[in-house]
Amino acid sequence: MKTSNKILLGTFLAVLLILLSVHIALYAKYKKGEYKIAGDDMWPTNMITYSLEDVKYVSVDNLENVVIRQGDSSKLRYDKPIKGDENMLSVTRKDDTLFLSGKSTLNKKGRWYRPTSLSLAGLLPLKIVNSKIHVGIEPPKTNLAPVAIDIMLDGSFMDVNNRRKDAISFGTFKINAINKSTIHLYKLTTNFLDVSLSDSFLEETTLVADSIRLVTDAASKFELSGKNLVKAKIVAHE
Repeated sequence: MKTSNKILLGTFLAVLLILLSVHIALYAKYKKGEYKIAGDDMWPTNMITYSLEDVKYVSVDNLENVVIRQGDSSKLRYDKPIKGDENMLSVTRKDDTLFLSGKSTLNKKGRWYRPTSLSLAGLLPLKIVNSKIHVGIEPPKTNLAPVAIDIMLDGSFMDVNNRRKDAISFGTFKINAINKSTIHLYKLTTNFLDVSLSDSFLEETTLVADSIRLVTDAASKFELSGKNLVKAKIVAHE
């Protein structure tokens, strides 16, 4: 073997041994409890938290990236706007309803793109307009009883439990979708899936539901697996 190759090989092995030693040392400290895996409350944060304890309804309009998940308390968290930002989030309350609206100083069609999350400790009806939401894509709280979901979609997109290997559980899962809304259900377990479609689309993958009720019109489309299709009660809009 040439001397240059021996030098390169030696250098590579030395670097590999250093990296392996660091990894073993860090793992040992983690096992001793000196390090912890960071959770939502451990990251340095620029998030604003708003309690939803006394809120009975939430209306979301013109938001691009909303995460909805179950939590031990109901709260809104959103990225704090930076001075001079073109896009803004308006958070206002009227009576028992909280209104979230994305706006832009330069573009009438501009949205709020920064991270926004809603944690639900119980049933809290949501109205989603011209927005994109993701339900349950963060690790669920396994020690909590499943909550019920009630969502109205108007010209919006929703996916449930996308990109996760484990199923998530909710109680009754109610969706009212209108105006070309799109729904994708992945690994979801629920006692009762109650869906109403008006000029909208529903697709499910690996859905487990004790019972299913689907109200649809001629302008809507849906895709159900065979096992769910046979148990579904499908009726037309009156």
